[in-house]
Parts: sequence; C-alpha cells; structure tokens
Amino acid sequence: MSTPGTKNAKLFSTNRKNDRPLFFIFLMLSFLAIVSLLSLMSAIRVSKAWQASLSNKATIMIHSPSNTTDSNYLEKAHEIIVSSPQIKSAQIFDDDYSKNLLQPWLGNIDLPNDMPVPRLIDIHIKPNQKLDFSFGYIEIYRV
Repeated sequence: MSTPGTKNAKLFSTNRKNDRPLFFIFLMLSFLAIVSLLSLMSAIRVSKAWQASLSNKATIMIHSPSNTTDSNYLEKAHEIIVSSPQIKSAQIFDDDYSKNLLQPWLGNIDLPNDMPVPRLIDIHIKPNQKLDFSFGYIEIYRV
C-alpha cells in the first residue's frame, strides 16, 4: 500500500544510468551467494562420505610391555581383539609402519631398533555394531 501523494517504484530501477551499477552489484552478490551455497553443500556431502568410510574402522595402539620378556604380546592382543563379536577383521601393522608415522616429527633419521615404538592394530567393525572393549581392556593390559 502506498500513502497518498507517493508513487510505487521498482526496487531496482534500470531506467536511470545511475542505478545500473547497483543492479549489477546485486546480480554479482546473488551469484556469489549461490556459488557459496553450492560449495557448502558439496563440502557437507564429501564430509558425510568421509565419516561413513571411517565409521567402521579404528586403530588400537599397543605399547610394548617393559616388564616382560614375552615377545608374543602383540599376537595375544590380536587374538583378544578378534575374539570380540563386534570385530569383522584386524590387521597388525609392522614395526616399519609405526616408525614411518614418526617421520614428520623426527625427520629422515634411522631410529634405533631398541627404541620403544607403539605397535598398531587396524580393526574393522561389523556394520551396525557398537564397539565395546571393556572386557578386552583388562585382558590386553595383563598381556
């Protein structure tokens, strides 16, 4: 509704030369807003795909026991992990893999063989299963 004595006007009038730059600025801002929205939607989709690929995986770090001479501690921990009904598969990473993970912090140096490097076990969890290692924590700790 308009008040008496005033006339309705377009939001962006392109009849006058002074108003044309404002119209193009409005178009450019609209275009940038749409590009930003599409970028955001793409990032959310990639993030969800990344999360879905990680949802059924975990890595367990096993420190070498210092108070025992048993060299099979890693295999015993692997057996305990695989015995869990939620676990689909488990793979022990070799010692070189663990040492290569330290390379960004330590540089390209040869690590001594007696340096205690935690060993890693990569596990794959069965779909739609929640991981519960409360029973296995005590057993692995005793190993």
